[in-house]
Amino acid sequence: MYRASTPRHVFYFDIDPDETFKKILITYAQDGAIVLEKTKEDLTFDAENTEDGVLYQAFFQLTQEETNKFNRSKPFVSIQVRMMDRVDNIVTSPIVKVQVKKVLNDEVIV
Repeated sequence: MYRASTPRHVFYFDIDPDETFKKILITYAQDGAIVLEKTKEDLTFDAENTEDGVLYQAFFQLTQEETNKFNRSKPFVSIQVRMMDRVDNIVTSPIVKVQVKKVLNDEVIV
C-alpha cells in the first residue's frame, strides 16, 4: 500500500459478516501504536457466488489523508479485524502485515 493513495481494502468471510456480527473493528497499527480504526459503519458488504458456495466480502476505501497517517519511516502496518457476534462473543482475525511504500510527494491531490 502506498502512502498518499486510496487503496480499497477487502476482507473475505465464509459467513455473512453484516448479519452475523453486530460490531466490527478493523485496527491499523505501527510499532504497537494504533494509527487508524474502521468500524462496521465504514464497511460496504457484498456476496459472490462461487463453485464452493457464497463468498462474503466487506470492504472500504482509504483516503489519501488516512494513508498519510502511516509513518513513512516504518516499513509495515499491522492490520487486525475483531468482531462481536449477536450474543457478544468476540472473534479475532490473525494479524496481517502490509508493506507501507513511500511516494515522492505525499501531498493530497484534490
